[in-house]
Amino acid sequence: MASGKKIDLSAEEMELITTMRKQKASTSVSQATTAQSGSSENTQSPTKEVPIEEADPSTPLSSPKEVKDSQSVAGRLRKRSAQSLTLKGTKSGTEEGATQKPKKAKKSKSIKIDLIESSSPFEVDKRFANREVLSPLIITEDFWSLSLSNDEKRRFGGAIVSFHSMLKTQGWDKLITEPFSVNEDAVRAFYAGMSFVPAKENAPATDIIVSWEDKMIPLNVKLISKILGIEAKGKGFNVLVKKRTWPKGREFKTKAETTTIIFGEPISGDLDSSLLALDKKLLHKFLIRNIVPRKENRGTVLINDVVLMEKIISGDLVDLPRLMLAHMQFCFSHDTHALPYPNLIEKILKFFSYYSEEIPETTFSSSLTLSTLHSMKFRAEPTTTREAPPPPLLEGPPAPIAPSSSAQSAKLDQGALLERLQGIEDAIYASARYIGKMILKTRTTPGSTAEPTDGSWMDLDEEEKKQAEVTAQAEAKNEAAQKDEEE
Repeated sequence: MASGKKIDLSAEEMELITTMRKQKASTSVSQATTAQSGSSENTQSPTKEVPIEEADPSTPLSSPKEVKDSQSVAGRLRKRSAQSLTLKGTKSGTEEGATQKPKKAKKSKSIKIDLIESSSPFEVDKRFANREVLSPLIITEDFWSLSLSNDEKRRFGGAIVSFHSMLKTQGWDKLITEPFSVNEDAVRAFYAGMSFVPAKENAPATDIIVSWEDKMIPLNVKLISKILGIEAKGKGFNVLVKKRTWPKGREFKTKAETTTIIFGEPISGDLDSSLLALDKKLLHKFLIRNIVPRKENRGTVLINDVVLMEKIISGDLVDLPRLMLAHMQFCFSHDTHALPYPNLIEKILKFFSYYSEEIPETTFSSSLTLSTLHSMKFRAEPTTTREAPPPPLLEGPPAPIAPSSSAQSAKLDQGALLERLQGIEDAIYASARYIGKMILKTRTTPGSTAEPTDGSWMDLDEEEKKQAEVTAQAEAKNEAAQKDEEE
C-alpha cells in the first residue's frame, strides 16, 4: 500500500523554492507595468509591491528528477523576468514595448512535489535491497516412486536409485520436500544484519550473529541442524573452495583422479555438466540449488562442485551446516551475489517467533519432476550386450563333447611331449635288440623246438642293461603323465 512521506529539505532546496515563488510574483508585476506604460507614454506608473508568502520549508521533494525539472522552470521564469524588467519604468522601454507585440502571460503550472514509497515491514540496507533471492530445488516424496515406462526405466531408473542413495548417505533426502512461502525483504534484512569474523583460506567458517530489530540471533551449526532436521555429526568435509586454482592438501585428490571419478575419465579445461552421467548430473543440480546455491554458471562444474561431488560419490561425509555458514558469509561479502537459503531463514525467524504471518510473501515451488529429467542433457551410459543362450534340447541328455586334439596339445608341455616320444622310441629299439639276441643265443639243434634248460640265453651285456633301465624310466614317466591327464 503506497503512503506519502515528507522529508527534511536542505538549505539549498529551501532557497530554490523561495526564489521560484519570488520570480513568479515579479513576472506578474512586470506584465502589469508593461500594459500600463503602453497606454500612457509619458506617465510612469508606480510599481505595486506584491507580498510574497514564504513557502513551507517542510515541503517534500518527489525525486531528484522532479527537482531538476523545477530548476528548469525556475530558469525560464528568471529569463522572462529579466526581459520584463528592462521595459518597466523607462521611456525607451515604453517605446520599445509599444513596437513589440504584447505577449499573453502563460499560466504557470504548479509543481507537486511528493515522495511515494511502497510500504515494507522491514528496513533493508541499500546493499541488499535489490539482491535476488534464489529459489531452492524441491524434491517431494513422490519423486522417488515415479511411475516409469519401460524406456524411462532404461534411461532414468538406475540413475534415480543411485542419486537417492547418495542423498540418503548424507541425510539430505528430506532436506526440502514441500513448497513454501516467505517475504523476500525478510530474507534481505536477515542478511543485512549479519556480523561474523571471516575464516582463513581452506578453514571452516565461523559462527554468525544476526541483528534482527533489537534482538540477536546466534546462527551456528547446532541451530541449522535443528531447523533442517539433519544430524549434527560435527565431522566431515567442511571447507568451501573459493579459488579458481586446484586446491592442495591431504584431503584433496588430484584433478585427474577427481575428474575420473566424476566423469569416468580425466578431463582438462572447463568441465561441462552435460558430460556427466544422469545420477551425477542430478547430484550437481542438487548442489548448486540447495547446498551452495548460485545463479550464474549453472552449466559448468566448478572446482568447488567437483570437490564436493567426489566426496559424496566416494561415500565421505559432508558437514552441511558448516558449508551453509561459509556460503552465507561468501554471499554477504559479494554485492552482486544472489541470496540463498530462503527456506532456512523463514524457519529460523518462525522458530524465534520473529516472523509475522500478515505480510506479503513469495511462494517458492520449483520441483524436480519427470519432465525435468526429459529436458536434461547428460552422458548416456554404455549398454552391455549379452549373447542369447542356446535353445534347450527337446529330448535326451546332452552328449559329452570329446576335447579336440588341438585342445589337448595346448594343455601339454612341449618338452614333456618330446621326452615321452624319445622314451617310446628307446623302448621299441631295446625290445627289438632283445628279441634278436634271444634268437641268436638259442642253443637248440636245427629243427628242434625244445627250449634250453638254463636261462643263459636271456643274459644281457652292460650296454643292453643301461638301455633297459632308460626304457623303464621312460615308461614310468609316461604312465605318471597319463594319470595326471586323467585327474
